[in-house]
Parts: sequence; C-alpha cells; structure tokens
Amino acid sequence: MDAKQFCSCTDTKCPCHPVNHDRGCAPCVQKNLRQKEIPSCFFHDIDYEKPTKNWHYEDFAALVDAAGLNSHMPMDAMTAILTRRSTRQMRPDVPERELICKVIEAGRYAPSGSNSQSTHFLVITKPDVLDSLAVLVRKAFARMEIGEDAYISLRHSVAASRKGDYVFHYNAPVLIVTANKKGYGNAIADSACALQNMMLAAHAQGLGSCWINQLHWLDEESTIRSFLEPLGLGTDETITGGLILGYRQNSEPAKPLSRTGNPVTWIEE
Repeated sequence: MDAKQFCSCTDTKCPCHPVNHDRGCAPCVQKNLRQKEIPSCFFHDIDYEKPTKNWHYEDFAALVDAAGLNSHMPMDAMTAILTRRSTRQMRPDVPERELICKVIEAGRYAPSGSNSQSTHFLVITKPDVLDSLAVLVRKAFARMEIGEDAYISLRHSVAASRKGDYVFHYNAPVLIVTANKKGYGNAIADSACALQNMMLAAHAQGLGSCWINQLHWLDEESTIRSFLEPLGLGTDETITGGLILGYRQNSEPAKPLSRTGNPVTWIEE
C-alpha cells in the first residue's frame, strides 16, 4: 500500500510525512526512535483524543490505560497466574456488564465434582444492597465470640467490626457470592475452583479482584441468611465464598511476591 494513503497523520507540513518524500514511513520512525517517541498515527489508531504535543512512550501508555484498552489485550494463562494479585482498593464505578459476564462465565466453566455444576453465583452491584449487607456483617462480627486460636483473618474481622469501621467488601462496586448445596461434600472445592477461575479471568481483562470469605464464616447467621435468601440464596444452599470485582485504583497490580512457602516434594526414580 502507498504510504501516502496508509499514513493517518494529518500534519502534512511535517518533513517526515510521506507526502513530502518517497521513503515511506522510515524518516518518521527513525525520528521517533531517536527522540523516544511514539508515532502520532499510533495515537490516532487508539481512537483517543490527541494529547497536547507529548508523544513520548509514557504518554502513549497513559492514554492506552485511560482509554481502558489494556482490558482488551490478550494474556496467556501462566502470565495471568503469575501476575495476579489481590486488589482491595477499587474505583467506585461498576465495570461494563460484558466484562462481569465474562468473569462469571469463567467461574461457570470451572471443574466440579462428578460434573455437578451446582455452584450458584449471586452477583450484587446495587449500592444500597451492598451497604445494607456491610452493616449486617459488621454487626454480626461485633457480636461474635472467638478464641485467640481463631483464624487470623476472622480475628481481624471481629476486631475491626467492634471498632465500628469495618466494611467487609472494601467498598468494591461488585460482590459475587458463591453458594452450593448443603450436605454436598465437594461444595467448598467446587466453589474454590470457580473463584480462582474468576480471579484469573478478571486479571486477564484488566480488573482487580479479591477473595471474600466473610459471608462463608457467617453462613449460619440468621440476619445474613434472612437478607440474602429473598435476593436469591436458596434455603437449601450454604455460602461457600465470594469475591469482589472492579477497576483498580492503581492502573497496575502490585508485583508478585516471591514464593518462600508452598513446598514441593518430588517422588520419582
């Protein structure tokens, strides 16, 4: 294709523009490499308003992030696994429904015992419901009596609730609660697979997520069940876990921590 027709730059007075020579894109690319800039046509191709006159790499990366284009970039499975981090600080805006549905679909395709496919996903995005649930959770934990040997996160939830400033879902705009049949022996395992799938899918689409286990700890709390059952939780279901979902306040997740635990033992010849 003729570079004069291919070039999307409208600055035809620029000496590097293909209309002013017969060397195609080479002069522009060479200039950009020398000055550590991105060609202006790249800015045009992301369909985003032209920034002042800053064409540096950092400016282009900031525009891509601001335009939400990172969520469309493919990520292979191992990259998603090794770079995923729990996110607790999220923007208040609810992600596009299409993105949320993709995350849920990843959970629905998780393996399950005997292919039971009995994990139930309750997706809560209504602010009033999230706020009311947060108050009920805080009151339930504040009443709870636990020993010093209790799980550390449970102890934190109880202590923070008694101070009166605890919000179990970190004010995230989306809460996905998982439930499964009471008495089903693989309920927790199936939900764990689904939650992991969803967290990886969220990360691959540029969203943040974090496992939320507080409702599982309060599964038999009457005030919690009385609130969730009218919203769809079955009377024959047990709450197995959950996660929060949203856009990170920071554009990039924290760097993964090196693994010093989780030992591996090989049994081989």
